Amino acid sequence: MPPARSIFDRPRLGKPKNPAGDTEIRGSGLRDGDANISTVLAYAQVNIGIKRDFYLPNDPLPMTVCFGVANLLDTVYLIRDGSGIGVFAPQYGPRRGFFLGVSKKNMKERVRRT
Repeated sequence: MPPARSIFDRPRLGKPKNPAGDTEIRGSGLRDGDANISTVLAYAQVNIGIKRDFYLPNDPLPMTVCFGVANLLDTVYLIRDGSGIGVFAPQYGPRRGFFLGVSKKNMKERVRRT
């Protein structure tokens, strides 16, 4: 029987199991106007995320919990304004969104990697 562990225990070897990250999406603005000679305003969107491995009692394989926020600053921005050639409706970027994911490794993945 393996020794008892806390759910927060991490393996002693290898990389840290709690990576965090961020991304930024920038746009210079699509063309607009009657002859596509001007552009809409530039925009930027910031996204962040974090991941953590948890070890459950009597289970050697980790359960991974991920959390992410899309458009952290909740910036409202226009991708296209509906004017221009062949464009008939304005389109806006996504609003702030929160995302949670849970995954569990299985024994087949462990055997395949060793």
